[in-house]
Amino acid sequence: MQEMELFNTILHSNPGISINSALEMYKSMLEKFYQVTNEVKYSFATSSQFLPQDNVFDVKPLVADFLCGYKKEDLKVKPENSIQNDFVYCCICGAKHKSLTIKHIARHNNLTKEGYLELCGFQPSQKLVCTSMIEKRREQINKSKPWEKTKKSKEQSAKKSETADAKKDKTAKSAKQKDDDKVKPIK
Repeated sequence: MQEMELFNTILHSNPGISINSALEMYKSMLEKFYQVTNEVKYSFATSSQFLPQDNVFDVKPLVADFLCGYKKEDLKVKPENSIQNDFVYCCICGAKHKSLTIKHIARHNNLTKEGYLELCGFQPSQKLVCTSMIEKRREQINKSKPWEKTKKSKEQSAKKSETADAKKDKTAKSAKQKDDDKVKPIK
């Protein structure tokens, strides 16, 4: 496995991981690899021939590849101005959308969502949707109440209605009993 494949594997197997964390994991894996390699090849050469000089890894090519060659200076829209109430602007090309999709981001040299978020300085959890769309979806969810349509929810509401019916019957019987007690003449 080549170094770039290892780095991509780390990124894809850990969604939402920051570049710095991925790089730390990558460095750790490389150090272990070099350590094992050195132990195996120790009889043929000294370990310093296999380790990178001063144990420093050059991660610039990995980061550049992760960001598909884009730099902050290349951005057409400032990230802090890109997410607005009615639209989301692509920071790379300036296109205006309601929701910035992974497909659109990939059009920029196969850039990933994680790479885009890192390039723009967003948190990994940042949604690339305009705020009005978020509010609209929230209203639709609250209106449709999907949590009430689950099987478990229906069973619970059925039990509640049975319990309520039983309480009404019990209350009605006790009220009728009290009325009957009042009506009976004393003998």
